[in-house]
Amino acid sequence: MSEKMKNMTIVILLIILALVALLIVWMRPSIYLVGKDKLELNVGDTYKEKGYHASFMFKDVSSHVKVSSNIDVNKIGNYEVKYELKEKKILCFKNQKSFGC
Repeated sequence: MSEKMKNMTIVILLIILALVALLIVWMRPSIYLVGKDKLELNVGDTYKEKGYHASFMFKDVSSHVKVSSNIDVNKIGNYEVKYELKEKKILCFKNQKSFGC
C-alpha cells in the first residue's frame, strides 16, 4: 500500500470516528436551564421556576421533564432543584407503540 493510500485511509477513519462521536452527542437528551444556575432567596420569598428546555434528536421534549426539589423558603439553607428526563419516556413519546408504552 502506498503512503498516499495509508494517509487517505487514516483520514477516512478519522472522519468516521468524528461522525460517530457527533451521532452519540446528537442522540443524547439535553436539558438547558433558563436563568442562572444558582438563585438566592430571602426567607419567606416565593420560589418561582425560571424554566427549562429539553431536547432529544432536535425535538422539544420539555413536557417529559420531571422537576423535583426540597426547597423550604421558610428555612435558611442550600437546596437543590433536580431535573430528570427519562430516556424511556422520550422513546415512548417518539413512538407510542414501542417499548411497552
